[in-house]
Amino acid sequence: MLNERYGRRRGLPPFEVNASFGDNGALRTATINVDKARFEVAPKDKAWQVKLTATGWKSPIGPAVEFDDLEASAVVDANGANVTDIKGRAGGGALTGQLKASWGGAIQVSGDFKLDNGRMNQLMPAFTRDFSASGTVSLTANYAFSGATLQTLFDNVRLEGPFTLAGGELNNVDVVRALQTNRAAGQHGGKTRFDTLTGAVQVSGRNYSYRQLQLSSGPMNATGAIDVNEGALSGRINAELGTKGVVVARGALTPGGTLRDPVLR
Repeated sequence: MLNERYGRRRGLPPFEVNASFGDNGALRTATINVDKARFEVAPKDKAWQVKLTATGWKSPIGPAVEFDDLEASAVVDANGANVTDIKGRAGGGALTGQLKASWGGAIQVSGDFKLDNGRMNQLMPAFTRDFSASGTVSLTANYAFSGATLQTLFDNVRLEGPFTLAGGELNNVDVVRALQTNRAAGQHGGKTRFDTLTGAVQVSGRNYSYRQLQLSSGPMNATGAIDVNEGALSGRINAELGTKGVVVARGALTPGGTLRDPVLR
């Protein structure tokens, strides 16, 4: 049995290794504790079987999403990894998924995941602090990313999938007020409350596209598409305010400005 503690090296967090070896010196099992994550490693044919368990953990690479709990199984060899049975919770929502990775040259990762009933106000700060929203989010997505090193791995992310938001609000955006006013400078600030907001998201690097958007908020309904390119907003929103028989206001709005300071005209 071997027990070793390692300090911070080459940007890696401190970790502890417990390993046991057979009479021939071959590794039988190893346990690696990194922060709040535990990796159990054992030989499997010409590869390694790895099991991950974590609680209150943030991955040291990629978006700083905190996993309430996380479990996964993987088979890893010299050329890549096949990670299956990913399940856990993030932002209070249930998470499942799988991924494949290869590193025979550039590192390439692809996979899919499903998140049910996550809390937007907990999840969003891991991706941006320029815009905030609340509500429960469900998302099913496919993704792929690649990089020459771990540090550049998330520079070229591609993701797409449908989403549903329920019972929340968009901060610093007021669709109803923008619909009712006709200011040359456009409408800044406010909030847009919604019962449901559905659509499909596409991510390519630092650019985000939201398509097939449908928002329902009591007497107000809106549809449209929005693009976020390097933080700049564009797109079109068609909104209608009123009851089924009486329309109070109707119009087309153009998003502009930035994610930090959006404007509707």
